[in-house]
Order: sequence, then C-alpha cells, then structure tokens
Amino acid sequence: MDVNGTKSRLFIRNEFEILKSLNSLPVVRVHGDPLSDKGGLFGFRMQELYKINVDELAKRLDELKEAIRTVHRAGIVINDVSISNVMRDAAGSIRLIDFGFAGRIGHKVPAFFPPWKPQQSVFSIETDNKGFEEIVAICKEI
Repeated sequence: MDVNGTKSRLFIRNEFEILKSLNSLPVVRVHGDPLSDKGGLFGFRMQELYKINVDELAKRLDELKEAIRTVHRAGIVINDVSISNVMRDAAGSIRLIDFGFAGRIGHKVPAFFPPWKPQQSVFSIETDNKGFEEIVAICKEI
C-alpha cells in the first residue's frame, strides 16, 4: 500500500521531467514550475487540449506516426500510445499526452512501475509501434 503517495509522486515526477524535456515536440506543453508541497512534486499544469474523434484521426495517421517518431528521435518511449492519448491543441496540431509510463529508450524500467506496464525490462519503441498499429486498426473500422 502506498500510504504517503510515494509511488504516485514518482510517476508524476517521471512524467513531468519527460514532458518538460520534450516541450518543443508534438506533446502536451507543461508549465515549467511543478506543483509541490513539503513531500515534493505532486502535480503540474498543462496546456488546454481538445479531443480528436476517430474520423479526424483516421485522416491524420501520417501526422500521428511522425509525432511518435519525433518523440523516439528524442530518445523517449511513450509506452502508452492509444487513441485516448492523442489530442489536438487550439491550432489543430496533434499533441501526445499521458507520459506516466514513458522512459528513455534502452534504459531499465523503474521498479515503481507496475509489473503489467511495460511488458519488458528496458524501454523499447516496440510498445509504441504496437499502440500505433492498434490505432490504425481502429481507424480502418470506421
């Protein structure tokens, strides 16, 4: 049991640090100053984003694929690529969200990650590629 929220704070810190390092890429923008208290970081502020429906996403799969590749070129695995984690900003640009399970390519998965996520001992783009293929399959159904 995580009585003091230690694991939750580790997840939030991991996500914040990764998103902050990717702030110029097609990911949700975060404010540089996290929310913290005497126990440390407990949250952060993000830009306002909007949902993308499946019909629109189906027309923008190439853009989504390039967004994911851009994150990979920066050395990061998202590790949770799904339709619900693809949004758009006010200008209509694709933004990837939910980097709570993200990590650096080739680095060991932290011990605080649950055993079901990710399903390998080091971060690999294979999980993101699989997630993208699942999105493609859903978009083809429409």
